[in-house]
Parts: sequence; structure tokens; C-alpha cells
Amino acid sequence: MEKMYDAIVVGGGPAGLSAAIYMARARFRVLVIEKEKVGGQITITSEVVNYPGIIMTDGEQLTGKMRQQAENFGAEFLSAEVTGLDLDGDYKTVHTDRGDFKAPGIIYAAGAHPRLAGFEGESEFRGHGVAYCATCDGEFFFLRQGYFCHRRGICSGGRGTLPHPVWKEDHDGRQTRPLLH
Repeated sequence: MEKMYDAIVVGGGPAGLSAAIYMARARFRVLVIEKEKVGGQITITSEVVNYPGIIMTDGEQLTGKMRQQAENFGAEFLSAEVTGLDLDGDYKTVHTDRGDFKAPGIIYAAGAHPRLAGFEGESEFRGHGVAYCATCDGEFFFLRQGYFCHRRGICSGGRGTLPHPVWKEDHDGRQTRPLLH
């Protein structure tokens, strides 16, 4: 059975939640589809200090409030994996492992998954010392005296991290050596 919506948001991270808040507040019937945990990758972050209007919180609290706000405006949530999109015609179809859903508009905010390095303790300290975004989390490790460790390194799964050692050196005066794998 197909369900009809005004808009379907694929992805329940901060971008998808923001879209759901604005769409639902405008009285559109909105469905947010998330295959994992609503809130996305930021939910593993223990300290969020760079989100506009928020002095300090953690990722779970931040996105929990965003979900509540979207639900208060009428957004619906579905835990399902999107298996395909049919974007032809006036109504688009989102195929999931829990059925098909149609809407004239789809907002694709599926987010990203970091490439894990595979070292011992990586999963245990994810969000508590192991970070995957130098722009978002680098300040925690590079600008605080005596925090985490004195020897610094960046392990990157791709070339996107290369500008960050230069940025970090400029901001804390110490050299950071990238380790690429």
C-alpha cells in the first residue's frame, strides 16, 4: 500500500530534521525516513558547542529536541531503509523495506558515514576522543591545553582531511602530521 505525503525527507540527521520542521510548520504533510538512529552522525558527539543558538549540549539532546519540534508540527517518522527512488512524473516514489511512499517532492538529506580506521578502541571512544570531522571536532583536541594528548595526528581516509593539519597548525601554533591510510 502506497502512502501519500506532501514531502518526504530521506534522512533524519540535523539537515533532514530542519527540513521536516520547516515543512511541517508550513502545514505540509511530511514523512521523515531514517534507516538508523534519528539524529544521524551528530548523536555520537558528547559536546556540541558550534551549533547556532546553542551554548552547549550533546548531539542526542540537540537532535532529540529537533525531532520533538518536527513532531509537534505534525511530521511523521518511519524507521526504514530506502531501497530505491522513482523520480519520474509529478509524484515521486520512495521505495523502502517497509513499503512505498509517494510525494510531489523529496528532500534527500541522507548524510554520510565515516570510513572507520579499524584501530583498537575506535568504537569504544567514538564521540569521546575519536572524531571524524576536523572542522566540527578538531577544536576539542587542538586548542585546549592538556586535553586528550600532547602528540597529535590525523588519520584520514581521503584527501579531504589534508587542509585540516594546516588549519590546525595556524590556530594552535604546533605542527600536526597527517597520517593517511
